[in-house]
Amino acid sequence: MQKIAHLRKTLQSLKPFQIRNYFIYIVRLRLGAYKKAAPKFTSNEIGRFRPLNVPVSDQVLPFLLADSNRIEETAQKILNGRFFPFMKNVSEVLSLKPENPSLHWTKIHPGQNEDIKLIWEPARFSWMYSLVRAWMISKNPVYQDYFWTQIQHFNDQNPAYFGENWFSAQESAMRIITLSFCASVFLKSSPSDNKNLAILSKMIYEHACRIPSTLRYARSQNNNHWLSDAAGLMTAACVLPAARQSEYWFRLGWREFQNALNHQILPDGAYIQYSPNYHRLMLELVLWVNQLLSLKRIEWPENLHQKIGRSITWLIKHTDHISGSVCNIGHNDGSNLFPLGGEYQDFRPVLQALSKLFLAQTVFPVGPWDELYNWFIDRPLPTSSIFPCTESRSYLDDTILRIGDDHDWALLQVSGFQSRPAHDDQLNIHIFHNGRYLALDAGTYRYNSAPPWNNGLKTAFVHNSLLINQIEPMDDAGKFLWLDWDQARILKKTASSAEAEHFAYQKIGLKHTRTLERDEGWMITDRIIPISSSRKAGDFHFRLHWLLPDLDFQIQKIESGWKLATPEFNLAVTNAAIPLTIRLIRAGKPVYSTEDSFEQEAIQAISGWFSRTYDERIPALSLIITGKAPAPFTLQTEWRFP
Repeated sequence: MQKIAHLRKTLQSLKPFQIRNYFIYIVRLRLGAYKKAAPKFTSNEIGRFRPLNVPVSDQVLPFLLADSNRIEETAQKILNGRFFPFMKNVSEVLSLKPENPSLHWTKIHPGQNEDIKLIWEPARFSWMYSLVRAWMISKNPVYQDYFWTQIQHFNDQNPAYFGENWFSAQESAMRIITLSFCASVFLKSSPSDNKNLAILSKMIYEHACRIPSTLRYARSQNNNHWLSDAAGLMTAACVLPAARQSEYWFRLGWREFQNALNHQILPDGAYIQYSPNYHRLMLELVLWVNQLLSLKRIEWPENLHQKIGRSITWLIKHTDHISGSVCNIGHNDGSNLFPLGGEYQDFRPVLQALSKLFLAQTVFPVGPWDELYNWFIDRPLPTSSIFPCTESRSYLDDTILRIGDDHDWALLQVSGFQSRPAHDDQLNIHIFHNGRYLALDAGTYRYNSAPPWNNGLKTAFVHNSLLINQIEPMDDAGKFLWLDWDQARILKKTASSAEAEHFAYQKIGLKHTRTLERDEGWMITDRIIPISSSRKAGDFHFRLHWLLPDLDFQIQKIESGWKLATPEFNLAVTNAAIPLTIRLIRAGKPVYSTEDSFEQEAIQAISGWFSRTYDERIPALSLIITGKAPAPFTLQTEWRFP
């Protein structure tokens, strides 16, 4: 019965076009329609690779020279057979070999605890950008030679449409974009021989042929897959203009890209996946497609221009202006299509470039993050004044609950879900102080691994939120599926405060409101109120969680609660009328607790961790305050800075 109920709710949560496209995709998959031999074609049908105009500006070189030592050191590691997956700080062996190179992609079924993303990551070729940057500095042919060698290695180890690296059309699309960019840079001033160009042209042609047949799957997901597939087709059309299907690819890709953006950018500018990381990927694809449209002398439709502008502003409002880091909301799969001009967590490169293109403004002062802009845009930065994201400019100021200034700000997370939520995180709070992320969001770590690391960080138990009776606010129906969506609404916003509520606990007769106030620091007030005064009185168990950086700490019992002191901040949780218990967990293990505190084993294992990017987790501190009380009751958290 539960499976039937979940199926009904799942269908209700999807749009008709998603259900229709997924149904047709599955039927065709089961009938073997996608299991075809590699298409037969001649070199005349493919044509010859035509480089794109990148970089468009000579101003790229000064940015590279300013960081030349690090760039060349990274490139040398790649030449030695190591790379940095997901832009982690630790290098790993570079291998393009899949586990099942003799299996057609339709016959591949990744195991529940096997993470196919670890196979895909090196084959995305994102590490090639390091070779391109090093080559721009020195013009050393060793970087170009390694590029062509690795392309041949991929083709030898990944025959067309066989193996894990052909399982997802999105991976094909991402490779098309990266290979086209990097090859264009190398070929701009150093032509290659006909053999290399023939290999590259054939490879891109085969990748482009992989995409159209499964576009229905991409549409059904209504996420970054759809955008990537469309951009990949447009790219193949532009670099293989003489290919037999070139015009069809571009026409199809441009149509699909427009449709995807119209479906996926929400009215307030939020991205439909509720993830700043995927939001950035969407904007990076927009930046890339803008180059392709310029080549074809096509302009953006006005409605999309406005949507993209709102989406840029939305992401700016979730970004710290000192560090460039963002609130680590939702899925974070380590994607960064153009790692040019900043570290993985620095969103300033894409925001600066896109703000110039679509807002005719600069967001940040001139800095290393302007490198990306100069790869793509052959015009100087405007001289107009920099605008702060906290300035009141549009209705977005009433829908994004960001309080404070560039040096000290906090955000109260409120979503009106219109598509599948990523994390159970309504009313989650993020705090940045002097460029440091202090009230953390745990991130993702991995989608596929042995429990509890099979997307385990999506739970409300590791977010900065209050839980009642150990109830997960939404129904966890699968690794990527929440049902009974927990909606929220904004109650009030001023220059120094914000208040919102969510509705998850109406099913047990309670209302939860949260207020964020700025004074000498930050005050967060959680109020639990009975919906009906006639409800029978009884105690409710509550659990308040804060995820904090891994700092030295001291814990002190104070008159009305508990205080945690660190070198960077003091945090106190108080209620004078309710006895409070405390537990502090670091890297899955308790480091301080009162005798009567308790945590579920599975939740404790994923507590006290922070994931900056995919497949990386570092120790953090999970502060957990619990107690029991009849409703109504109030809990206050006070942040103070030295």
